[in-house]
Amino acid sequence: MSETRDKLAAYLSSYDAGQDASSVAQGEQERQKIRALFPLDSWPTLQLTDYAAGQEDSENSYCRWVEFKSPHLGSIRGGSAKKLIIYKRVEGEGWYFDENAFGSVEKAWESLRSDFVSAFESAGTGDWSDIDDLSTLRPGQSLLVKSLHIYFPDQLLPITSREHLRHFLELVDDPLAGDSSLTAV
Repeated sequence: MSETRDKLAAYLSSYDAGQDASSVAQGEQERQKIRALFPLDSWPTLQLTDYAAGQEDSENSYCRWVEFKSPHLGSIRGGSAKKLIIYKRVEGEGWYFDENAFGSVEKAWESLRSDFVSAFESAGTGDWSDIDDLSTLRPGQSLLVKSLHIYFPDQLLPITSREHLRHFLELVDDPLAGDSSLTAV
């Protein structure tokens, strides 16, 4: 066992979970609120206006909740809004989406929503490998992982960055850390 693993094992043996109980409880409240606002069974008919950030009245949109209103579930705040895959532009007119792949925001939303539904179905059956094949979700790995964690919290760790996951795997000498095909899921 490596020195890092030994240190980690020693730390975990003396770790007092009570010191983080408040943050864990807040995270669970945030998760339950998102699940109440956006039940898993509502995704097949979820409207773009309920999903997308940047709209005039998007304070309670899915993306707003996931990016800014649920920090105890793991932060994906900041950086580029492109991680949200589709959003209303603040500067200029219209929507941001992959215009090369989709001819309209409606087609982009149909594909994105369908891929989210497929990802949730795959997670529900434990078929995690199929999730990486959902092309519309690839630009939003942090959004995808956090979304999967919201609905399947006992099935994956909320590590939304491939680089962070690789770092943690290296710390425990896991050979997957060097796998170039490693994804956040």
